[in-house]
Amino acid sequence: MRINLRRAAAATAAVTLLTLGFAQAPAQAATTWSTTGVAGAHAQGTTYVKYSYVYVKGYVKDTACDGKYAQVTITFVPGTVFDSPPRTEKPNTKGHGCGFVRHFTYRSHLSNGWGRVTAYECRRNSNGITNVCGPRVTIWKS
Repeated sequence: MRINLRRAAAATAAVTLLTLGFAQAPAQAATTWSTTGVAGAHAQGTTYVKYSYVYVKGYVKDTACDGKYAQVTITFVPGTVFDSPPRTEKPNTKGHGCGFVRHFTYRSHLSNGWGRVTAYECRRNSNGITNVCGPRVTIWKS
């Protein structure tokens, strides 16, 4: 029995492409978000859904050279039919100084019942006391 290597390679490639194609779940188009901004802090990024997870990617930047640090608060808020508490993440630039950018990625499974994700940024002094915060904005809705 003689095996045609070209046919075997083509068949293997076809099976691989089909397998990978079916394994890839289509991702929701990414939505760009940006907080409204407060003096010395800026945050922006994207949100999208992929493989039943909601992703929040972005950065927070210290835009002032005043000894304070920038922080963004990302909150996964449950929908109305779920009793789970909100999940909050607070990436910041503490200890890094003027112009520093902190990149972050958070994800959470949609089965947690998230209805929306919100964000707002703040300026804080070195011991964490809030000086000023911007308004909370919704960056993703189910």
